[in-house]
Amino acid sequence: MAFTIENPEAKGKYSIDYTVGHGAVNLREDVMLAQICLNITYFERKDGYADRYVTSREQNKLEPLVEDGYCGPLTIARIYQFQNDLAKKGGAMGPIPVSIDGKFDVSPEPGVVHMGTRKRVYSFDNMQYVLAEHAEDDAKAHYDSLRITAPAPLAGALAHRRRYARRFK
Repeated sequence: MAFTIENPEAKGKYSIDYTVGHGAVNLREDVMLAQICLNITYFERKDGYADRYVTSREQNKLEPLVEDGYCGPLTIARIYQFQNDLAKKGGAMGPIPVSIDGKFDVSPEPGVVHMGTRKRVYSFDNMQYVLAEHAEDDAKAHYDSLRITAPAPLAGALAHRRRYARRFK
């Protein structure tokens, strides 16, 4: 289940215990956290890094995901969309190497943005980093307060603080 990261070096606040998306474990609290973060990314952010997501939302006529914790075709499609949008923009050193596979994989060290064994960034960790470090105003406030404002199953899960995902224990 989702949890709050207990690591002073972490760039994000929250993480998932198991993979979310196409053909994944899809624990309810993990999926709910992913859905909420995707909605914040596409519908609440107005900071300078959000342009690609706002453009994508408008061009693809995206609607907010229902934050119910069930990983259906719309949630999987939004994960694909996020990974595509993340890869398109790139950074100062070139394109962002991200796997476009419709899954948010679990990082061995949540909140610390790094490349996995296939030399790809963990897209969920990247989203967490940006929401924690670059989001502004309402989006930042919403993200920061998830432990309190999230629906009951997720809020209960986020009350638990850990350094590593259960998948790696």
